[in-house]
Amino acid sequence: GTGGFAVFSTNDFKKSMARIMAELRTHYEISYVPASRVYDGKFRKIQVTVADPKLTIQTRDGYFALPELNGEAVQPFEQSALRFLSGGPRNDFAFRAAALRFKPLRDGYRFEMSFAMPLASLTMPQDGNTHKARVHAIFLALIKDAGGQVVDRVSREIDRDVPDERLEQFRRGETILTLPFEAAAGTYTIEAVAMDPEGNRASTKRISLVVPKPGESS
Repeated sequence: GTGGFAVFSTNDFKKSMARIMAELRTHYEISYVPASRVYDGKFRKIQVTVADPKLTIQTRDGYFALPELNGEAVQPFEQSALRFLSGGPRNDFAFRAAALRFKPLRDGYRFEMSFAMPLASLTMPQDGNTHKARVHAIFLALIKDAGGQVVDRVSREIDRDVPDERLEQFRRGETILTLPFEAAAGTYTIEAVAMDPEGNRASTKRISLVVPKPGESS
């Protein structure tokens, strides 16, 4: 959507380099700063139009309303999972999620976000040349405060190859993943998603979380 072209099956890069230089000399870049400071994790569409029909526009179709957390922007693998969360509840396969409370902090607690799903739920394409199957899953959770603002997120992409002879053994197993986060005393909502990228499927969960002050009963 934002441009780019491939050069392959040739050792002659003259025309391609000429095209690159021409585009560099004849393009404008427009930046956009959203007026809204509401970070609810939702996808917001962007539409760019120009008055001159001779101009070609290359632009993103939108963005996810997420703040930079710990200096990290949205990761590429997170974007597809965020799209499923923005699309409403999904239940394409069995999936469990929970926030487990552990170490007390000065004004809250450290938690472990736990994800679990049967590996049999995943689409595992097999490569006839390498005799291996791809095990690919994405897990993501948005932690929102009482006002609906995203205050933290945890995510992980699992992507590995499994020999064909071990595939059935893997299918009988389960993926269990825990990721840490911290939360101050208050009321939160956790929106979690497990995604099967190879099958373009996902399941989501919505969890209420009440964090007491350390020393108070929960």
